[in-house]
Amino acid sequence: MSSDRAAEHSNYSVKKHIVDTLQLKPTQILDARKIRTGWSVYPDTTETQQFMLSEQQKWLPALNATQADKQETWYTFIVEDCPRHLRSITGDHMALMDAAYDEIVTATGQAPVNFHIRNKDDNTTPNAVLIVSFNIDKQADGSFSALAERQD
Repeated sequence: MSSDRAAEHSNYSVKKHIVDTLQLKPTQILDARKIRTGWSVYPDTTETQQFMLSEQQKWLPALNATQADKQETWYTFIVEDCPRHLRSITGDHMALMDAAYDEIVTATGQAPVNFHIRNKDDNTTPNAVLIVSFNIDKQADGSFSALAERQD
């Protein structure tokens, strides 16, 4: 099925296909919406979501898709005035990004998905702005993005 055909599907036809293919109750798929990268499907519970993910090879091909993923929400924070250079107590240079990672984990209890010095940094000041992003899984009351379109 071409990408053009996949784009022609209606929200209802996607929901109906998943319900029929996986033998679900119609109430288990609350909605399906076309998004930029494919379709976003809204299951009723975490159990339905997990079942859909475990059986994705059965329902994805008709939608011209290769993968279904659970939605991940990223939270990004700006941390100003981070020292650009660090020295140990003995005066040795310390790896800034290693120290930043350790401090982020210590302060938040979470490992960041990404962290870096702001892209628009001219490297002329003693301090930098650190951009830190965390990934916190969204519960089943939200959607999960399904379906990066196949490249056939």
